[in-house]
Amino acid sequence: MPAQFSLPDIVRPSLALRDSWDGESAATFGCRFHDLHELLPTFSRQPFTVNPAVGRGFSPAVGPYVGRDFSPAVARPFRAADIPANPHLDVIVRNPDDFLPVPVPVATVSTRYALVQHRDAMDAVAHALARRKIPPDDLPVDVTTSEFGSRLACSVRLPDTFDFAETDGTRMALTIECFNSVDGSTAFRVLAGWFRFICSNGLIIGNTKLDFRRAHRPSLELGRVEWALERGLRAADLERKRFERWQEREVPWPQVTQWADRMVAKEWGVLAAARLLHIARTGHDARFATARWRGPLSQRPMVPGASVPGSAPPANTVYKVSQILAWLAGQTREVAARIERRSQVVPLVRPLARA
Repeated sequence: MPAQFSLPDIVRPSLALRDSWDGESAATFGCRFHDLHELLPTFSRQPFTVNPAVGRGFSPAVGPYVGRDFSPAVARPFRAADIPANPHLDVIVRNPDDFLPVPVPVATVSTRYALVQHRDAMDAVAHALARRKIPPDDLPVDVTTSEFGSRLACSVRLPDTFDFAETDGTRMALTIECFNSVDGSTAFRVLAGWFRFICSNGLIIGNTKLDFRRAHRPSLELGRVEWALERGLRAADLERKRFERWQEREVPWPQVTQWADRMVAKEWGVLAAARLLHIARTGHDARFATARWRGPLSQRPMVPGASVPGSAPPANTVYKVSQILAWLAGQTREVAARIERRSQVVPLVRPLARA
């Protein structure tokens, strides 16, 4: 049964257990940066053992063992107190808090694994923003967390001065995307992205202009986030110029269909390519009308679905096509897959822009 999230009034009412993250339910909510400390759980590490009274190491009664020579029954009758902790593994435990009042084990990790608390990771981001003269406290943050909080994704929206304005007046906000885990599944990662605000439809184009990634080892230096953030913000102007070129770059429909048939279908599958072409033509999502089809994707029969917010058919520029692709990436219900697809949008569109 999914954990029952109980959050205070300081969060925006967008909490929903609608997604999954590596098999766990995932919730998304919004808040301000200064509220993160109150909302994020903390974790501790404990010896990996079935007997909590025993610490790491070997019981003198059992002694060290090597392979098949280990036989505690040889020394004397086996007792529960003799069970040692595994010397190679620790258990990561979520500490009790106001939202989950009991400790919950969430993972086993190597004893060499460096536990990076979510709060410490976000404190590093806050420090880097403050050094850049960007006060972090009131910045809006969208938080996605796995069921027991072991995995975290935060999207921090930067002030309006960093926005990119489209030709029709629609704005895209520059965001700092932060990812962390305490179970070893996700390295601490920071990257820059763009969020398109149209009817809250979450059209996101991810990029790697700011990409600080380190494995969870004792040598992890959260202070390097400041250097990565500075580098990423300097590159934001180049990204804006790319979007400006994409808005002006018209592409003939045959080029779009050829690109979707070869590139999108190869990377994301035939259904995603067919949906993209249908949205580009009509502004509506769609599904296959028949399971079997041997003709071109552009002529495949589709059953129209709901309209896609922000779409403006026909999608005859690289920028419009990129926004459809970004919307498709955002529809993925598995959080890890959604993050991966968001990072693939810009590289996937580049061949179309160069065609």
